[in-house]
Amino acid sequence: MPLYRYMGCKQIVYLPFAADPSVYFPKTVNTAYQSDILFIGNADPRTREMFAGMKPLLADKKVFAMGLGWQTEDGVTCVRPLADIHEYYNGATVIIYAQPEPGQVLAIGACGGFLLAENDPNLYEYTRPDEDIVIFRSAGDLQEKLGYYWDRPELMRYVSTNALYGSKYRNSCLQMVLKLLHLAARR
Repeated sequence: MPLYRYMGCKQIVYLPFAADPSVYFPKTVNTAYQSDILFIGNADPRTREMFAGMKPLLADKKVFAMGLGWQTEDGVTCVRPLADIHEYYNGATVIIYAQPEPGQVLAIGACGGFLLAENDPNLYEYTRPDEDIVIFRSAGDLQEKLGYYWDRPELMRYVSTNALYGSKYRNSCLQMVLKLLHLAARR
């Protein structure tokens, strides 16, 4: 968005694409895609700090990481988000997303995934924190929330069910088109 401001745009509106319901939907997947934790984000000092804080919780878990730089991390299987990203979303018990993109957050919700996402102001218009997504603000907050929800699978199911409902109704393709038309009519 800074690029658009630099180019002279006074107001920028972000409207993510809705999840494609023919691709992103709940389903059972092959064991090769199943994990306890799917971590999405590149390995940089900040995300490595987050990951290090979770190590005690991850000791006996199957952990996948989607992003650059995770090859040297012990106990982590690196995955490439090619055409089968929806398979990994469906196969994960918990998805942790550092620096989340609203469009992918909606896709995770459409798969019925339980998502812990790093706080980002772009998420609040399309999600309801603690209703269909759980927001974390620091490495300590992530560790605390992961432990809390891991011990309460019924709460994880509540959040992921709300996310699925939101993707089918509040953030469907139809609703996104209506939002776009509303924005255009205000101009």
